[in-house]
Amino acid sequence: MMFDDAGDPYDGIYLYVHQGTTLGLERWGNGSIDLGLAAPGVTTGQWSYVVDTFDGTHESLYVDAALVQNGPTAVAVAPNGVHLLLGDQFQGSLSTRWRSTARR
Repeated sequence: MMFDDAGDPYDGIYLYVHQGTTLGLERWGNGSIDLGLAAPGVTTGQWSYVVDTFDGTHESLYVDAALVQNGPTAVAVAPNGVHLLLGDQFQGSLSTRWRSTARR
């Protein structure tokens, strides 16, 4: 996620838990939300396996191997040299695994 000078989201993917029960994912582009996905029923204090996929036009959100929601997005994933930030203002544990399916 990249932020503007005022500290507001500008570009990137924002993953969060709302009120301890809903997992949310937002894709930002040029300072506005291009896509918002939500997974209600997430239980705090328990592990959930969360996967987000992007095929170049659609984004899909999976929780515990089940497709929760998907939709089209025009915001491309662009290399920008910005560090991946996980856990900002998050009280809990995260285990991450990154896998690119891009062919080289």
